[in-house]
Amino acid sequence: MLTSILALLTVLGNFLIAFFVGSVLAKKKGSFFALARPQNFLLAAFLIALSSLVFSLYYSEVLGYAPCTLCWIQRIFMYSQVFILGYAWIRNEVTIAPYSILLSSFGALVALYNHYLQLGGDPLIPCGAGAVSCAQRFVFMFGYVSIPWMSFTAFALMIIFALGMRQKTDKK
Repeated sequence: MLTSILALLTVLGNFLIAFFVGSVLAKKKGSFFALARPQNFLLAAFLIALSSLVFSLYYSEVLGYAPCTLCWIQRIFMYSQVFILGYAWIRNEVTIAPYSILLSSFGALVALYNHYLQLGGDPLIPCGAGAVSCAQRFVFMFGYVSIPWMSFTAFALMIIFALGMRQKTDKK
């Protein structure tokens, strides 16, 4: 049940990402970000990072899905943002955006590579010596939603929200 809800939220996040990319390609400056204050983008990014932490721990510690090496790398980029974004939200520091973009960009690249492996791609870089193969799928819904794809979607949304924080603060 939880996996189905997370998969549906991932699909919803994918639509939001597509809407953002479409608005950028249509060159409608500011239209995507005009709806919220920078603090709301900061809160949204923090909540995504926090829920990613909680659900990844639930999958590994409760359901017993052992994380692979690439999953651990993604967790490093995501878990650190829980504390950084949480502290920034408490202090109302939307200037944290470039740091979140940097961490999320690296996390998204790792997640994309992990997803590529789970779709049957040939390893470009060895996964590591862990007990779990990076190509092993624990979740695969709607023909494309895997745990690494959920991770990629979370990172991509965090990049978009950080861009929203940055765009709003650049106009001041």
